[in-house]
Amino acid sequence: MPAWLHANTTIEQTNEIERAIIDVTSHVDDAIAAHISTSHCLSPPTVDINRLPLQPETRVALPHLALAFTTSQHVLLNYQIRFDLANTDVANAVMQSLSTHQRWITRSNQQLTITTPVNINNSVQQTLHLNPNTGCYEI
Repeated sequence: MPAWLHANTTIEQTNEIERAIIDVTSHVDDAIAAHISTSHCLSPPTVDINRLPLQPETRVALPHLALAFTTSQHVLLNYQIRFDLANTDVANAVMQSLSTHQRWITRSNQQLTITTPVNINNSVQQTLHLNPNTGCYEI
């Protein structure tokens, strides 16, 4: 395969992966926002990554997709999506090309983990008191 064709294929693959990441993070962000608005709690929502209405190409681009939440004293801090790629060369190329705006990207062999901080709307925090034992707002 000519070098220019391989480079173009890598760029296309990276673009597909970036679109898939945006698809996942937008659905997770929506699930978090819905959870906080209905429960008034900053604890992580129950999200089954396999039940999110992701685009079919997202599941192809991000095989072995997993989701995890990080909390501190019942308060959601960030979430991580983790997925495997074809090999370490692809994982390295994707990692180097992805935007790191407001997220951290780590690689372990062919597995990438993208950590996204959770930003909570301060208007709710100004009127209610956060109970540190539950992670929920109280009047």
